[in-house]
Amino acid sequence: MIWLETKRPDLEQARGFARRIREQFPGKWFVYNLSPSFNWSAQGFSDADLKSFVWDLAKEGFVLQLISLAGLHLNAAATLELAQRYKTEGMKAYVELVQRKEKDLGCDVLTHQKWSGANYIDRILTTISAGSSSTSAIGKDSTEHQF
Repeated sequence: MIWLETKRPDLEQARGFARRIREQFPGKWFVYNLSPSFNWSAQGFSDADLKSFVWDLAKEGFVLQLISLAGLHLNAAATLELAQRYKTEGMKAYVELVQRKEKDLGCDVLTHQKWSGANYIDRILTTISAGSSSTSAIGKDSTEHQF
């Protein structure tokens, strides 16, 4: 794979780059960084252009496309929105922005105990205590069963 970095999101530059390489190396695959450093809104793209950008890149052999800091930006925006709404709406903000959205999307993290290692720790506690631990996180009384 060959990685292409551009100064701005430029489909024509990517297309030309890929085609020149493929003239000598047919079937070569490419990587494109859909950089969050670009101000995508200031590039003159229509909504249709933004929607098709990744598919247009894919047609040119860009088989790996990434937004290198998507998680960072998403977490920052979501955390800020939650903090601002929590300040005035309390738990209503959390339920609307997090729990209901996770449930509506079928997001596995809604029942987060399995992601926290609780099952693993419970098995260790059960082994050590010969099956009679009163501090297990998972089991018939787990809050996870509410979902």
